[in-house]
Amino acid sequence: MIAQSFRLLEKVPIRLGVMSTVGHLRLARFLARFEKMHKGLELSVSEGSITDLNEGLNDGEIDIAIMTRTDP
Repeated sequence: MIAQSFRLLEKVPIRLGVMSTVGHLRLARFLARFEKMHKGLELSVSEGSITDLNEGLNDGEIDIAIMTRTDP
């Protein structure tokens, strides 16, 4: 079961959403490390507000989001 799930990851990109406030250089370094550690996996990256990312996660449009809380 786990092996089959991993094979599916090689065929379908992981959909990553990031807040626009995430530094582009920091994101580029993360993506470079990710690629080295997970050869064969594909990432699809989209940018949005915290509301957009939360909706994307809830609606299944993205798999992972990098965001920060804005409330104190």
